[in-house]
Amino acid sequence: MIYYTLLPEDEIRTLRKEYRIRLLITMIFFLSCIFLFGIFSLMPSYLFFYNKEDRAIEIASELEKGRIARGADIIEKELKDDNKIIKKVLSSFSNTSNHSELIQNILSNRNNGILINSFNVSKDEGTSTPIEIVFQGKASTREVLIAFKDGLEKERNFSKVELPVSDLAKSKDISFSIRLTSRTKEEMMNK
Repeated sequence: MIYYTLLPEDEIRTLRKEYRIRLLITMIFFLSCIFLFGIFSLMPSYLFFYNKEDRAIEIASELEKGRIARGADIIEKELKDDNKIIKKVLSSFSNTSNHSELIQNILSNRNNGILINSFNVSKDEGTSTPIEIVFQGKASTREVLIAFKDGLEKERNFSKVELPVSDLAKSKDISFSIRLTSRTKEEMMNK
């Protein structure tokens, strides 16, 4: 670069250094002005939300006082007591096997010649009686039906398997109805 100046080289370096310092100071001044402008522009929204927070705290305290005045604490206590009672009742129902588990046991014992048409699952509410399952279907032969019944009798989940003798009268294409009684968990533990 060719400079058209009459200043000596040392003076030029000094002037460049001073120029850079002045430029840096000017940039810092403008950045600080922008920062202060940003802070002042956020002040109204800060004050707005600060007041909203105070109002929300007041409303929450009023609601809490109203809840206590209406007796919500008493209702909460009653609900907790009811929850304990419901858990006790539901635990008494868990003394028998799961319905889907019993049906799965039946289906796993089914042979190729067995077609099941319907299931009827029943249990007396509020008692500890076992679950009773009645299902109907068709068997291709008498031997297949007897093998199916024997497989169900070997299952540990069933205490009684009833197949009417009249269902065994035909030798082929037999419509059948089997009644099963499940074991309770206590019976299964004792077995």
